[in-house]
Amino acid sequence: YSLTLAQNSLGIIDAIDLTAERIDALERMKKEQPGLMKRISFHVGSITDLPFKDSSYDVTICSDVIEHIADDKKAVAELIRTVKPKGTLIISVPFNSSYSKSVQKKFGHERPGYTEAELLGLFGRENVKIMRIYYYEFWLGQRLSEAFHRIDSKLFLIGLLFYPFYIL
Repeated sequence: YSLTLAQNSLGIIDAIDLTAERIDALERMKKEQPGLMKRISFHVGSITDLPFKDSSYDVTICSDVIEHIADDKKAVAELIRTVKPKGTLIISVPFNSSYSKSVQKKFGHERPGYTEAELLGLFGRENVKIMRIYYYEFWLGQRLSEAFHRIDSKLFLIGLLFYPFYIL
């Protein structure tokens, strides 16, 4: 998402991933688009120990990550720490359903997803104002994934359809 955001935004983008290989691949892609050189930076790191100062960002997007993290409370605390007091945190996580429980290990999830109550518990203790919660069932994501592989305009699908967000 980071390259797409940088292409379509006037802001400065910082992106983070656990693996140097993914960051290296993104750096190579960035060099193919010289206009992005100063607008996006990539970092190797963990969501449980973000290498950014407190209150650094107006907007933070965390898409389908938290369910992979054993200490999701620490990950959430780090996300909140780096967002400005009146900033926006947009997260996407799968809904905790019987279907997501059946495929949890296949995708390396620590948990199958979250219910509304679980999200409220996870973020509520951090004094976060929750604006909206939208639901999607994993089977919808699976169907969208299948459609994604059949459509040429993949960036459009990724950005608008593939991962609906919970907005916190």
